[in-house]
Amino acid sequence: MKTQEEILEYLQSQESLSLGPSKLELRKGVYETATMRNGNHLPVELPLQLATTWRGAEYCFEVQLNPLSTPRMLAEMIRQAKQAAGDTNRNLAERRRFPMVIMPYLSKKALDSLAAEGVSGIDLCGNGILTAGELFIYVTGEKNKYPKSTKLRNVYCRKSSLISAALLLFPEKALGPKEIADRIEWLNEDCLSVTISVSQVSKVLRQMEEDMLVARKNGKIFLLQPEYLLEKLRQNYIPPRQELCWKGWCKNPWDVAKQLAEISRSNTHDYFMQSGKTSASVYSDNKEKANLKIYTTADPIELLSKAGLLNSIEEGRKFANLKLIQTNSEWVYFGSRSMEVSCASKLQTWLELCQGDKRQKELAEQVHEKILKYYRQHKCVEGI
Repeated sequence: MKTQEEILEYLQSQESLSLGPSKLELRKGVYETATMRNGNHLPVELPLQLATTWRGAEYCFEVQLNPLSTPRMLAEMIRQAKQAAGDTNRNLAERRRFPMVIMPYLSKKALDSLAAEGVSGIDLCGNGILTAGELFIYVTGEKNKYPKSTKLRNVYCRKSSLISAALLLFPEKALGPKEIADRIEWLNEDCLSVTISVSQVSKVLRQMEEDMLVARKNGKIFLLQPEYLLEKLRQNYIPPRQELCWKGWCKNPWDVAKQLAEISRSNTHDYFMQSGKTSASVYSDNKEKANLKIYTTADPIELLSKAGLLNSIEEGRKFANLKLIQTNSEWVYFGSRSMEVSCASKLQTWLELCQGDKRQKELAEQVHEKILKYYRQHKCVEGI
């Protein structure tokens, strides 16, 4: 069901709707008398209404429909529903109608938002909330039967996630779409060529607006929910694509890494960086000597050969303490920190630790706090 008309037709074809123990009846052709300026009385048809009886009391809900089940649209529908139902601050005895929204699908988060606003809502999948005075019914858990017919590009992983990373890691100045694209290309120009068009950035930002993660004012983008954005990035994280992986054992892996990093710096087209998990000690209290894992845009075997180390390091998986991964995935290197052996950004470090074991997830919590602390201390408030 894609249109509001189709949802309305479906509702009108039903004698009643059920939500838990409650049965909601559709009221058709309901009128109330409106007094005109000249004193005449005119019957006016009311919007769609649903009514139920609970413990001897009748509750009438004035409904707002919408075919789009997005957070942004839900917020707008809540506003419209409360406005249409009248003053929601009046006591129960004075209330005539209660606000309600109907959408194709309402997630648990959407139902919680409705509950917080005191607005009822039902979907076409069996989920819903009824809240009116003593009446409170909450039903969730049914799957979405009406996903969007066109598959949206995932804007929270791979190259598209660079926009989110730019907003989180560099919040000092509010930027427009073109400035965000320029910032991403400029921050990566020393390691690899990243081309991201303004139209690509705009498409990603539109989806982020729908998800109520960003707002736009005077052409500038402002991040609204950094915690929720981090969660979206975690849920959608995809590890970098490996072109080649070399593993081996050596007595001093960090000394080897420093030599290879120096060779990489001599070639402006190569990049050499600690992985997120290896970078954990930079952003947390981790003191464990973990195996060294490196991301590089260069061929690992060629690097070892240039350093004259190819034959002096024992290659193989058994007891390996040095791993060199060739990857050209742009998002991995974004926001990295320059050191003898450059380390990953706080964001990349956090994302990788979140995929690890119990100890690594504990470290991830520390990095998570540092990301948010930096954002809150440096975020631009101009124009908000």
